[in-house]
Amino acid sequence: MKIFEILIYAIVALAMVLLLFTLITQYLPKNDNRLLIKTGLTDALIKGNIGKTINLGALSYEKGFILSKNDFDQTKMLIALECTSPQECCPKGTGVDNKNCNKNIIWDEINASIRNGGKINTFVRCTTAKSLPICKIYLSAMPAQAQIEKLELVTEDVQNGTTAIRASVKNSGQQTLTNATATITLEKKNGTEWVETDYYEEPKSILLMMPGEKQSIIFLPNPATMGEYRAKILFEGQNAGFDINTINFSKNNTACNTLDKTQTIFDPTTQKYQELYPCSGCISPIDCAIEWGKKNPAVQYFPYDNQTAYCLKSTEEGNC
Repeated sequence: MKIFEILIYAIVALAMVLLLFTLITQYLPKNDNRLLIKTGLTDALIKGNIGKTINLGALSYEKGFILSKNDFDQTKMLIALECTSPQECCPKGTGVDNKNCNKNIIWDEINASIRNGGKINTFVRCTTAKSLPICKIYLSAMPAQAQIEKLELVTEDVQNGTTAIRASVKNSGQQTLTNATATITLEKKNGTEWVETDYYEEPKSILLMMPGEKQSIIFLPNPATMGEYRAKILFEGQNAGFDINTINFSKNNTACNTLDKTQTIFDPTTQKYQELYPCSGCISPIDCAIEWGKKNPAVQYFPYDNQTAYCLKSTEEGNC
């Protein structure tokens, strides 16, 4: 076979391989960013991720790509778009034909058009609402993010049974965090369960936090009764998600002391005698009864008033 014929065959074979490759790549599934964002939204709805920003990385967008909130199922969530960087984003609501903005991303809450294409940092975050979760897709820069870095017990007033809790909070996003609030709720241990109390402490406010900025907030929980407590701190900001953390503490009133018993009285309602046991320095009636119960575990004591407990007996001279 002549060399020229071999060369012709080689060229034809190469052309056929290139044609086949082109056909295959046309029909292979493309890496659609919508699928990646859909997966991110699903992850953002997991209980531990609610309120937190999920980074999907720098996704590659084709020139002219249009991302719409209508690309996603909104029966389980409400969706909005937001472009967060002034370097890449036109002002919200700028039309596609607007000649005054030549930046890469033209957007509003419904659609985002990628004018020139390229890699764009993409984030998602979902927060709870009364009906449906509210989810946002962020393009370009990470949005402001409220974060609790640490909770710690910093001081304890043993005499009064109070504790100070320091919450170290941070804006871990790349945008300014505004109108942040931190609130505390208390749960009290009842056997093996935690029961929410009606304790209220004025929320703490932070007007402004720059990206990466940290601050400390002090709470002084002082529940009415002694016991084991769990403090739940919620830190949130405007368009900044939220974070929740908990810390346990005890309220023990060492100033509540038992005194010698004083008298026995008759209760006509129960037709039994009440043997009164006084205390000093107790905050609530139950505290005195608890202290006497510690001293005499075999006897059941009941609260009478803030500084008195009692036990029941059948006769005036008998024992409880």
